[in-house]
Amino acid sequence: MTKESQQLITSILAGDNDACERVVKLYSDYVRRILCSITQLAPVDIDDLQQEVFLRVFTKLSGFHRKSELSTWVYSIARNVGFDYLRRLQQKRNLKLEFRNHLKGLDDDGYSFVFPDEISVLDRAVMQEKIEYVFSILTEDQKRLVILRAQGYTYKELGECFGVSHNT
Repeated sequence: MTKESQQLITSILAGDNDACERVVKLYSDYVRRILCSITQLAPVDIDDLQQEVFLRVFTKLSGFHRKSELSTWVYSIARNVGFDYLRRLQQKRNLKLEFRNHLKGLDDDGYSFVFPDEISVLDRAVMQEKIEYVFSILTEDQKRLVILRAQGYTYKELGECFGVSHNT
């Protein structure tokens, strides 16, 4: 490890904000290139991920063993943040697809939202998490629609209530 890196780390751990700014300036472009390469996002969309990288760098710096260069360590954090982003994105896509597929299976024959007793606590927690996520991306009208459907309203009744065709 270079002396400059050693001094920067020591200064940051001592609470020197200028040293933090130097690290951000020194590695900012480097981190952006890594994140753009991994996530395929446009540079203008990288800011949040870049902030996450530097937040991790500064919060975990005391655990850095200094066996490698600081740039190598920053690279590994940026890479992990990029891959974490891709995993979260994939989970959201899978959840949206799963929800769409689930909705395709609903019909006017009285679909029940009651869970069978055999569902484990973990399964219920996972289901609850998925439902909360789906509700977080719905509009207020969509939320009301799902709630009314769960309460047993038919598609025809919902269509009349919302002023749209029940085939919509």
